Amino acid sequence: MELDVHRTKDSVLVIMHDKTFKRTTNVAEVFPGREGDPIGTFTWEEIMQLDNGSAFNKKNPDQARQSFEGQNVLTFEDVFRIAEGKRIKRNPDGSRVFTKDETGNYHFEYEADPADNGHRPGVYIEFKIPDEYPLIE
Repeated sequence: MELDVHRTKDSVLVIMHDKTFKRTTNVAEVFPGREGDPIGTFTWEEIMQLDNGSAFNKKNPDQARQSFEGQNVLTFEDVFRIAEGKRIKRNPDGSRVFTKDETGNYHFEYEADPADNGHRPGVYIEFKIPDEYPLIE
């Protein structure tokens, strides 16, 4: 597994191949005029408003799946929890379960994934622009 990691404006690490959300999300609809803005100019709660799956379905109808629609951008922590056999915990309305403490840090909740097969992948991390993230090595 290979990940491309970006830091949001509020310091949440998210996974996205591109430097912007233009190609893979509905950013132009949700935040008109910001489609070319770097990922680091968005907060995590702004990013949670984006649909990260429907664009794939439109561009690849032969591989489209209804379950891709409405997918959120994953955090760095999400990837590791999924690799451990967890899934993102959701409220009955499908929204993500998380808390934000008084210092502004997010705490994401996960639960056991009943579809977990027990396989555990290795993870390689590459920073697209290492100079932008001097404290992360």
